[in-house]
Amino acid sequence: MPILNHHLPLGRSSINRPPTPDQEEDEEEEQGKEASLGDIINLKLVESGEKERLMELLRERLVECGWRDDMKALCRFGSSSIKVQYNVWHVFYYG
Repeated sequence: MPILNHHLPLGRSSINRPPTPDQEEDEEEEQGKEASLGDIINLKLVESGEKERLMELLRERLVECGWRDDMKALCRFGSSSIKVQYNVWHVFYYG
């Protein structure tokens, strides 16, 4: 007759250790801690005030070439449609 160990609950190991993190999780944490090149460039543009100047220049150029009016007309024309995702795709595709 086999001896059963009744003092240990079934399905539970005798050693209680936290799970080992995956390699991918470690890499994601490292990437999250380090600032990317895009983040650094964005920070420098904001600090120097160049980002706002570039955004204003872009707005002016888009108005000059008629892009903004075209997008407004496209959205107005598509607003009668029920399919919002299609309208969003359409604006991004043509915009």
